[in-house]
Amino acid sequence: MNSVKNTSLKTMKFTKRKIGFIIAAIIIVGLVLVSSLRLFQEDPGYFVVPHGNHNHYVPHDRDPDIPLHSFPQRPPREGEIITPDGRIIRDTTVTAPGRR
Repeated sequence: MNSVKNTSLKTMKFTKRKIGFIIAAIIIVGLVLVSSLRLFQEDPGYFVVPHGNHNHYVPHDRDPDIPLHSFPQRPPREGEIITPDGRIIRDTTVTAPGRR
């Protein structure tokens, strides 16, 4: 009787450990997916295109007739946007702090 009780305790401990590892694996996989899909990062309105030893910053609404080398090699600063033709201009859709 004692050996049956001992065996069931070992099985129960093994099952709890197995469930703990499965839960931990699910959490880790979930964190990796959230990080790789960038679900909680704001979209800057452009993407970075590696080009040789430098990068070009290309807007999502890029004009396909404009060559890649015409796009800026620096990201837009706060309050700036990249136009579909590759110019960096002041973003007029954002109001300046303190103005309405």
